[in-house]
Amino acid sequence: MPAQRILIPFHDFSAGGTELIAFRLANAWVEAGRTVSFLVGADNGLMREKVPDGVSVRILSPERPRSTFSRIHLGHHMVADAVALAPDVIFIPGNFHFGLARAMKQALPRTRIVAKISNPLIGPPFDHGLGARIARPVLQGITRGIDWFAAMSQGLTHEARLQLGHDRVATLYDPNIADDVTLDFEQRPPLAPDAPIHLIGVGRLEPQKNWPLAFQTVAEIQKKRTARLTIYGEGWQRAELQKKICDLGLNDSITLAGFSKDLAHTMNDADLMLISSRYEGGPAVAVEALAQGLPFVSTDCSHFLREFTIDQTFGTLVKNADPAILARAVLKQLSRSGPAPSTVASALAPVRINGAANAYLELFDRQFGTHSSFPETGR
Repeated sequence: MPAQRILIPFHDFSAGGTELIAFRLANAWVEAGRTVSFLVGADNGLMREKVPDGVSVRILSPERPRSTFSRIHLGHHMVADAVALAPDVIFIPGNFHFGLARAMKQALPRTRIVAKISNPLIGPPFDHGLGARIARPVLQGITRGIDWFAAMSQGLTHEARLQLGHDRVATLYDPNIADDVTLDFEQRPPLAPDAPIHLIGVGRLEPQKNWPLAFQTVAEIQKKRTARLTIYGEGWQRAELQKKICDLGLNDSITLAGFSKDLAHTMNDADLMLISSRYEGGPAVAVEALAQGLPFVSTDCSHFLREFTIDQTFGTLVKNADPAILARAVLKQLSRSGPAPSTVASALAPVRINGAANAYLELFDRQFGTHSSFPETGR
């Protein structure tokens, strides 16, 4: 039996990878004939104008703007509207919104709740030993109310099952590339040894992305080559990061360019994507870069990237978050040819939008009509 009515709760319309992926899924589900509703705490954010056609939007009244502790009670504030919408399935779009599930499960005990794991559930030093014994019960409490999880790589699935203490985790890839996108880019030749280097970074201006490491990497590269870095994204760390750029004397080399409406075009103008994150679920930007023939250098921040980087022309993963090592990796990667379209096409097949969206619908349909074994807690 199909899960016809799908509800996706958001705190607001902030611009980030989690929101972008959820919007793509929602659009594909509407095109598949499902009814999709967004339930949103506050009517603000750069993604507001990108709500897909056919998706209904309900804003809380009064609105509940994002703040340090706003998530704690957001689920309770959403309950009345969630009940009125009578969803068949509730889709939690990422870790940030896990806390909404418990109140919704209490109000809608027969409605299945599926959550996407958008980042590792527990990071160092709490992912092993004594730290894990403390963190895992906390995690299991936060995720009460969630019936099933979706992880975007095999490694993340295995890790999540261990940390959650159950096997209700499916591997479902993110919808990163439209089905009608043809990978007809020209394979990039090695960059000339004396050519200036243009790096790009994409992501929120927040600690997870570890932009100071990227800045220091640029400084290391500049000891040997002319290099500049353009970062696309917004976030609360903007002023702090701009000061860091100034302190490093890199004002002429690093630009915080804000939110981009056409990443594909900006990627075509770059030589390489630099990813400096402490941790990631994806990141989707690496996939989008490869679809343009753009290689990457990244910290070893993601199970997905480890599984996805099947060819050295795709990019390089650096285990140590050391700017000198990252700089050497950038120079070595640029000395190679870029990825070939045929190799990229094979790697990207699982992340085409319709296939990924349909895999979610299959999970929703299996869940719909299945009474929760944990009507009070969702565990």
